[in-house]
Amino acid sequence: MKVMPSRMKRIIYLASLTAIAKETNIPEKALINKLNRVLHLSSTGDDALKLPIHLSQLIWADKVVFRQDVKKLTTCEPDEVKACAERLVKATPSWFSYGSASMLTDDIIALFRKDNDIFDNKATG
Repeated sequence: MKVMPSRMKRIIYLASLTAIAKETNIPEKALINKLNRVLHLSSTGDDALKLPIHLSQLIWADKVVFRQDVKKLTTCEPDEVKACAERLVKATPSWFSYGSASMLTDDIIALFRKDNDIFDNKATG
């Protein structure tokens, strides 16, 4: 049984990971705009990313180690990012998976790429 469309799972998953990594549940306009532009999450606009950011602490409340691994990705060396991303994918609940393990890994790597500046505080507020 499909609980929700894969596209919606992807939006919720990646937006909530971003919020955990940035230690916020406030969807700042600059952050959600950059996140949507970099990962092409919502074709209907940035507002679709607000709710997952607001709820990120609830979504991942029981996943302490997972949240710690997300935080590590913001400081991982480029050669460690894939291994960190793969650990996150393995720890992701199966109901939250929106595609193959390699698809999730690729999205996480894209999210945490140093050159997209999502986690550069100057770039997002």
